[in-house]
Amino acid sequence: MPRSTGWPPTSWWTSAGLELRPGERLDWIGQYPLLVAGERRLLWIAPLVLLTMAVLLYLQFRSLAEVCIVLASVPFALVGSIWTLHWLGYPLSPPVWVGLLSVTGLAMQTGVVMVVYIDDAFRRRLAEGRLRTREDVVEAHAEGTIRRLRPKLMTISTMGAGLLPLLWAEGAGAEVLRRIAAPMLGGLLTSAFLTLEVLPVLYTLWRVSQLRRAAAMGLTAEAFYSRTGAAMEGTPFVSTRKSM
Repeated sequence: MPRSTGWPPTSWWTSAGLELRPGERLDWIGQYPLLVAGERRLLWIAPLVLLTMAVLLYLQFRSLAEVCIVLASVPFALVGSIWTLHWLGYPLSPPVWVGLLSVTGLAMQTGVVMVVYIDDAFRRRLAEGRLRTREDVVEAHAEGTIRRLRPKLMTISTMGAGLLPLLWAEGAGAEVLRRIAAPMLGGLLTSAFLTLEVLPVLYTLWRVSQLRRAAAMGLTAEAFYSRTGAAMEGTPFVSTRKSM
């Protein structure tokens, strides 16, 4: 019996008057089968990768709250990527998925470094006894954010300078390179500004809620964190306080 591999549907070629002899079959070739196969693999690869990243982040910070804060940076990057694809009229394809996965990794890296910088400033002020109110937490996250600003801008500038020429590339493979670079460029731009603005706010809300719990328990910040260990989770730091 003549048969098809499933795409295009049998009704397509029968309505067109095509007759397949025994042993013949009709296949659809091009990017579509690759995209379908890739989407099927992503249905289990993407959750597995996300779970693995969450476990690694937890081993780094020892805090579910900080893991969620870092993971919140991923949608910030994907916003710019999706809008860039919409403006350029690029449909989903294997090269586009490569760009999306790459910008997701970059967003995760940015989120990790941002939280580490803020954590360092927070712990330093805690060791110095300068954490009492919400304003103290805001000053701590502002210090960490400012320290992260220059490295972040340098990262965006260098990566953007390398990816931007690919949008006007010509020749063999240029079409693939453009579809990889486009979501990465859009994701870099939105990730840069939203990460610098939103992640510190989320971090501040989390730490302020801890200070309120400490006040409700009648404890100082130092006593609360020494009892719960909530501030000491994650990467260690070296106190800069000088002994008298």
